[in-house]
Parts: sequence; C-alpha cells; structure tokens
Amino acid sequence: MLAVLKVESNGRTGIVAQNTNGTSDLGPSQFNSESWGKLLIVRYKIPREALIHDMCQSVRALGFALRTEINAADGDLWKGLGNYHSRTPKHHNKYVNLVYGAYKQMITKGKF
Repeated sequence: MLAVLKVESNGRTGIVAQNTNGTSDLGPSQFNSESWGKLLIVRYKIPREALIHDMCQSVRALGFALRTEINAADGDLWKGLGNYHSRTPKHHNKYVNLVYGAYKQMITKGKF
C-alpha cells in the first residue's frame, strides 16, 4: 500500500488531479471519480473531502479497494494491483511495474 501511495501522490493529501477524459483522481490514493471514488462515495458514503484530505480514510479505502481487487483476481496480488489501476493490459502492466519499482526503491533505501 505504501508503494501505491508513493506512485499515486508521493503520500500527499489534498490533491485532485484532472484527467483528460473529464474525471478526477482524488487524494493520496488518487481514486478515480468515476470508478473507485464513485463507489466509495455513493455506496459506502465516504465523503469526497475525506478521500481527498484525510490520510487515514484514504488508506483504509485503499486497503479495501486493493483487497477487493486481489480477491477478484483469485488472490493474485499483482493482477489485483494492476486491476485497481486498469484492466487494459498496457496500462495494467505499466502500473504494476511502477508500483513494484517504488516498492524496491523503498526497500533498498529503507524509507518512503
């Protein structure tokens, strides 16, 4: 999860990134406003502002999202992680490599 946060926002709160397709990515976990962000806000009643500004809420929601995707991938960590980002192979694989690279860097340096 730390590697995901490193890739998505470098661990910063308060970020709303506008995408070219008109959607937004919200907070430290950069939940897309039309996928995970929408589900978390509408179904689970997590306030949009909490996903953007509350690190604890964002990390809890990230854990839920990743666990959901990993379970749907029959327990395959990397497939679930890639699916969290995109099911399009090109984007999926690039994201897995980015997160794995961030993970390796954190392990090597011993810091976020």
